[in-house]
Order: sequence, then structure tokens, then C-alpha cells
Amino acid sequence: MNFKNTNPAPLGLFGFALTTFLLSAINAEWISSSSLGVVLAMAVIFGGIVQLLVGFFEYPKGNTFGFVVFASYGVFWLSYVLLVHFFGDKLTAGGLGTYLILWAILTLVYFIGSLKGSKTVALVLILLVVTFVLLAIGAWTNINGWNVTGGYFGLVTAVIAFYAGAAQFIGSCYKKEVA
Repeated sequence: MNFKNTNPAPLGLFGFALTTFLLSAINAEWISSSSLGVVLAMAVIFGGIVQLLVGFFEYPKGNTFGFVVFASYGVFWLSYVLLVHFFGDKLTAGGLGTYLILWAILTLVYFIGSLKGSKTVALVLILLVVTFVLLAIGAWTNINGWNVTGGYFGLVTAVIAFYAGAAQFIGSCYKKEVA
């Protein structure tokens, strides 16, 4: 297989966007938390495995940023499924909040790295930092308003990630850059 002329990033962005949208819709209370099974299924396949594969497809292209970021969020979604499905009843507020704040810190590093590239991807990452921080505060304080606000930030993050994926995908189809 020759991946030299193939850009796997749109697939990773779509996986991130759709999975983030579903979970954020629950956090924002747009859909019932009883729909969590839909999120978990999406998180394993499109959010987790596909993003992990996209990261590995970025590696031979020499794209360290794409490799690290996509692989990391693939692992994030897989670990999220493990936390919720297998350990959900044993999660503490402190543990979940710390998990989320660690992802916020890592995402901030990725945001800094993204500033030399796509401004849309940079916007996705800084919004994701805010989303993680809000959700961490919600976990630590057990005040639902923080989770709902984090859900709304997550929805915006997902929409912009979807746009970034669509712009790259459509641009590659037409051999033009889409802003």
C-alpha cells in the first residue's frame, strides 16, 4: 500500500467529530444519558480504532503531529469506553476530574504544536481544552451546570472538527485548498 499521496486526517477528524458530538449531546442534555450505548459503540470503532489507525497512517508520512494527536485521541476514546463500561460504578469524582484535566493539559500541548498549521485544527484543540476543563470542574464539584456547559463547548468543538475534516476531504477531491 502506498499512502504517500493519501491524507488520512479527514477520516480521523470525522471520527473525532461524530463521537465528540454524540457524547457532548448527552453532556449538554440534548439527548438522554440512556443513549450512552450509542456513544460507546461509536467511541470504540470510529472514535477509537479508526483514529488510532489514522495516527499510524500519519507515521510513514513523517507527520509527527498527526501521528501523535490522532493516536492519542483514539486511545482517549478507547480508555473512555473502559472507564464507563467496566469501571463506571467505581469512578470517583476526583479520579474522573483528574483524568479529564490531564487530557486538558495534553490537549494544550497539542494546541501549541498546532499553531504552525491549520488554524481550524488549532481552534478545535483550544475549544477541546476548554471542554475538558469544564467537564473536570463538573466532575470535581458535582455541579451539573459545569457538565452542561462543557457539553455545549464539546458540541461546538465537534462541529468545527467536522468542518476541518470536510474542508480537507473536499479539498483533496477537487485538488484545491478549502478554507
